[in-house]
Amino acid sequence: MSDTTADTTAQTTTDEAPANEATQEDQAARPTTDWEKEAKKWEARSKANFAAVKERDALAEAVKAKDADLASLQAKVEAFEHERKLDSWKTKVASEVGVPANLLRGTTLDEIEEHGKALAQAFKNLPRGPVVPPTGAESDTKTHDLAGFVGELFGSKD
Repeated sequence: MSDTTADTTAQTTTDEAPANEATQEDQAARPTTDWEKEAKKWEARSKANFAAVKERDALAEAVKAKDADLASLQAKVEAFEHERKLDSWKTKVASEVGVPANLLRGTTLDEIEEHGKALAQAFKNLPRGPVVPPTGAESDTKTHDLAGFVGELFGSKD
């Protein structure tokens, strides 16, 4: 029995030896991984990505600021265009109804026209004052003599 036990032990040792040799050969054939080098490589990539993220965030903020500026400028342009349109409408209505353009109010053409017509009607109903000729010019109306005027004033006619 001891012979059989020795034979089996020798046989298992011989069987293990080729397996160990194969494993060592596989390890020798495979390149060894330098984990420190790999870690540094991944760390460098991570830092580069972090820097890229920071740069992208800064650019995104700049784009947002530019978008806000653009929206503000567009609003100003629209306001200027609307003012110009209002001025042209006021000029048109003023020439049509005979009212000064600076007196007209409204934000649409219809409102300006209505206001112009209302002002024109109000101006027609106002009492007219005497027309005073410029200095040195003669009046185009006939003047009555003073006696005739006084006579008409007090009711006695000559």
